[in-house]
Amino acid sequence: MRFVVMAVLVGSLIGCGPSAEEKAVAAETEKLHEEIHAEEKLVKTQLAELDQLKPRLAALKDSLASGPDSLRAGQLTATLAAIEGLGSTYSEWEKTLAQLPHDHEGHDHAEGEAHDHAHDHTPTQATPEQVLEVHKEVKANLLKIKENAATALAGAQVLLK
Repeated sequence: MRFVVMAVLVGSLIGCGPSAEEKAVAAETEKLHEEIHAEEKLVKTQLAELDQLKPRLAALKDSLASGPDSLRAGQLTATLAAIEGLGSTYSEWEKTLAQLPHDHEGHDHAEGEAHDHAHDHTPTQATPEQVLEVHKEVKANLLKIKENAATALAGAQVLLK
């Protein structure tokens, strides 16, 4: 009798844990979460480089505005507007990151590193699959920003030559 009770107890404990599929979804979500933070660092670097170029671009634009090279001045104006737009787009993206649900169990940061976004740590009402999809979308949006920042950076450097 003891053996039967023990077998039922062990079986119920094993059955109560997350399934292999749930563990796989959680692992993929956590991996995406870490990738998002790594990509975010790269985007922040790109945006900082663009911010440093803005004064030079603006000064060059002003010097060309009334001269024969007004086409180039127009390109500079467009580039400056694109840089400003990237900053706004990143700020909006960052707000979505602040609401990004993820599991903090087993979620380690490198020494001295922490999230640089504010969010509460209360459990989400979303399913693990929904959380994974949100992470995929957030990462895809960040990669678009990264691509646009790289294009703007390359364009700005060409204009400054």
